[in-house]
Amino acid sequence: KWILKKAVEDLMPKELLYAPKRGFGNGIQEKDVLLGPWQDKAEELFDEPSDFDGFLKSSEIKQTWLDFKTRGNVPAAEVAKLFSMQAWSKL
Repeated sequence: KWILKKAVEDLMPKELLYAPKRGFGNGIQEKDVLLGPWQDKAEELFDEPSDFDGFLKSSEIKQTWLDFKTRGNVPAAEVAKLFSMQAWSKL
């Protein structure tokens, strides 16, 4: 990366070129979204979750969502992945 940055240093603003890493979330926090504007959809998806033909356990998916909402002891990224899988299963 250093060589690439040096090669384009005269073409790009230094504050952009050497900015700290930000990840791919663009500042979006899964917890804020899942417990905010998408909570109704999450409730719907996790109410009767797909077990993907026995690959997952519906009861554990429901419990994971409940623990996330009430206790906050489940990582938001894990719930976001389950949310995505459930949404995909309904397509």
